[in-house]
Amino acid sequence: MTKVSTTATYRIPGVYEPIEYIVETHTICDECGSAEISYKGSAHLPETVNVWFSLVILLCFYGGVLLFFIEAQFGLLKYDWIIWGLWTISIIALIVFCCLTAYVERNNNKNPKCNMCGNEHIT
Repeated sequence: MTKVSTTATYRIPGVYEPIEYIVETHTICDECGSAEISYKGSAHLPETVNVWFSLVILLCFYGGVLLFFIEAQFGLLKYDWIIWGLWTISIIALIVFCCLTAYVERNNNKNPKCNMCGNEHIT
């Protein structure tokens, strides 16, 4: 795979040298010359991990909101630590989920592959 850049120039009145800038960059296959390059993105978190983290985050957050409104309206609960605990659990779960997702999917865009000939070797 080779990166090819298209450049253009423009002139500023009174400046001797023209200024060159990159218009666009293409990746071209070395074997067939095709510019149809895709990136393998096969690494993802399992569906069960997505579902469980989503449930924990949503249930803890909205459970804390519901308990907060019940206590604010009726004054039935005198345990604020439950509400803060639920919100803390949802924030921690969100941070862990974001870190897991970033760790698993960080290399998804680093594996180019030619769509025409299947070349995966970068020169």
